[in-house]
Amino acid sequence: MYTPNVSEYELNVMSGYTRRFVDDLFSKSGRAGIIGAFEGGNYQSEGIHRPAQDYAMFTRSEAFCAVCAEAIGKVIDEYTLAE
Repeated sequence: MYTPNVSEYELNVMSGYTRRFVDDLFSKSGRAGIIGAFEGGNYQSEGIHRPAQDYAMFTRSEAFCAVCAEAIGKVIDEYTLAE
């Protein structure tokens, strides 16, 4: 749902509510920290998979999952490490 002219404060309040809801939902699943193929992503509930239940692009968490963190580290190393 698109809401025009919403202040940053209102967006932060909505985001905080969503984050608490998702944290509560995921804490009950028993899959915290597990790497696998979790369905749902790209604004679709089926057909798209993500590597972790709490995935930065899915739940807008502040930390990257282990798979993304490793991939980002490899790309940074590719450009910064001397051969």
